[in-house]
Amino acid sequence: MITALFVLRRILSALLLLALVLSATFFLIHLAPGDPTTLLAVDPRVPPEHRQRLLELYGLDQPLGVQYLRWLEAVALHGDWGRSYSLGRPVTEILAESLPNTVWLVCGTLLVQYGFGLLLGIAAATRRDGLLDHQIRAVSLLLFALPSFWLALMAIEGLSVRLDLFPASGMRSLDADVLPAVVRLADRLHHLALPALVLGLSGCGQIARLVRNGLIEVLSQDYVRAARARGLSPGRVLWVHALPNALGPVVQGFGVVLPSLLSGALIIEAIFAWPGVGRVAYRAILSRDYPMVLATTALAAALVVLGSLLADLLHAWLDPRVRESHA
Repeated sequence: MITALFVLRRILSALLLLALVLSATFFLIHLAPGDPTTLLAVDPRVPPEHRQRLLELYGLDQPLGVQYLRWLEAVALHGDWGRSYSLGRPVTEILAESLPNTVWLVCGTLLVQYGFGLLLGIAAATRRDGLLDHQIRAVSLLLFALPSFWLALMAIEGLSVRLDLFPASGMRSLDADVLPAVVRLADRLHHLALPALVLGLSGCGQIARLVRNGLIEVLSQDYVRAARARGLSPGRVLWVHALPNALGPVVQGFGVVLPSLLSGALIIEAIFAWPGVGRVAYRAILSRDYPMVLATTALAAALVVLGSLLADLLHAWLDPRVRESHA
């Protein structure tokens, strides 16, 4: 079993990392050229006094150190992330509406990414150096190299515009509110399929390579040869004895997969008009909406840190050697 001290250390280091990320983000966006009122400055219809009043309203006329301390006090002591400059609504309210939509997209993407990645990796490892192995490795490298935005545009052009198999944007039909619950769920899954497929295929090549390399290494171990010598079926040797021990790098890689998945979701949500956190963050960056940028960064960083922690714990659960090292 993993000790409570190990879990506590990981949680404390995660909180420290989260604080550093947020502090760095705060100073980077405030030190960048311009501010939320920059666009107003080029509009001759807006008097300079109006822009100055907005700066005072947002507290942006104060020294940067004072702004940071006020923001830190509001977040740390009161849990107040402020109001969105562009939407005029509480940041937490906006995130509460958009986060479930991103969870739908992330879950669908992980299903595609790990499902296809596991199947391709197993097929390549069991046919090592064969034609299928070379084909899978080539496809995996191609999927890893293709930009997700290009793949998304090609998928919309081919599967939505030409073949009309999937909706090109949104997460539900216009008449979804009047549909029965089961039909409403099917409609949402239909809208989810294409963005999840695009985002999942972009990362499944990486999973396939990890599974292939790990499985090839495990299949050459003595205990696997001993299992074969005892007369166990190839399927039992693969699925019961070899595969669980080959998944360590895949589980550890989840801490790397999640950041790339979240960054990819920002682009995919913008392209498919999926009303999630990524789309909110994209608009916040363009409009220099500081509270919204900081809140979405905090959410993304927290998910990455949580994913890394869960990956460590799951790896320890799968691999007895890791459990013993933390005992």
